[in-house]
Amino acid sequence: ITVDTFIGSGVYQTGAGEADFPLSYIASDNILGGEIAARALAKAVGGKGKVYVSNVKPGISTTDQREEGFKKEMAANHPGITVLETQFNDNDANKAASQLQAVFARNPDLVGVFG
Repeated sequence: ITVDTFIGSGVYQTGAGEADFPLSYIASDNILGGEIAARALAKAVGGKGKVYVSNVKPGISTTDQREEGFKKEMAANHPGITVLETQFNDNDANKAASQLQAVFARNPDLVGVFG
């Protein structure tokens, strides 16, 4: 697909011919994304302390995989970091804020949040 396919009538076109395969496929590796985030957070907090995981809701593959990668990386390579229990906020900013306040009240030594 090229820019030229959008010029003229403005109708999206997938190309010429009878091809039955996609011209491109773009995806993300969400587990790797979680691992990268864990490494960055571990570095930011000096490799030690408690971190909290906030997620939207179970059953969403992208966020489940990011959480999986995050926890996998922390467990495998950052023994000085304690990952607290994940809480789900149902994609509600107010609920997420309330949960974080409660976690911080119970863990005043909290050093980071992933979510």
